[in-house]
Amino acid sequence: LHTIVSNGPPTNRYNVAVLSEGYTSAQLAQFRIDATNAINALFTFQPYQEYQPYFNAYAIAIASAQSGSDHPAYPTSRTTYFNSSYAPYSDYIITIPAGAQGQGKIDALLHTFVPDCDLAILLVNDPVPGGSDGAAKTAISSVSGISGILVHEAGHVVAGLGDEYTLANPGYPDTEEPNTTRE
Repeated sequence: LHTIVSNGPPTNRYNVAVLSEGYTSAQLAQFRIDATNAINALFTFQPYQEYQPYFNAYAIAIASAQSGSDHPAYPTSRTTYFNSSYAPYSDYIITIPAGAQGQGKIDALLHTFVPDCDLAILLVNDPVPGGSDGAAKTAISSVSGISGILVHEAGHVVAGLGDEYTLANPGYPDTEEPNTTRE
């Protein structure tokens, strides 16, 4: 566990934990730099910027056997700690398994190291831009998506925000969300 930002006791702050995915043992020093860059990028956007003094941020460095993530469309497979994978139909969406092989590992690490975590971020060491909201539990972003994808996915996780499209997308969104409507 590495502290990136400390602005007060965890019980009285919004706590963010950045976890490493697809970083080998030799790359964990780079992960700490990438995690710091991710937090700094988050703080360039509102409302994070305005409330920055109320945030704590931590990096949880976990080594993977191989660097990167699975890319089933090519096919490329990597042995990583959280078993991340780009979607087979879109080399843009990154997911992890919902159970013990993915999100369960994140939940266990957060319980141990940052029990008051309010936002979990999984930073994937892959050059292909991508991410997802991790079933609304974890903001997932490739390291190349720090400046935009991460903030987008965090909006899903933090506030339950839905995707908004400028072009008509029939049937979507299919649920009411704080910022969207079926109308």
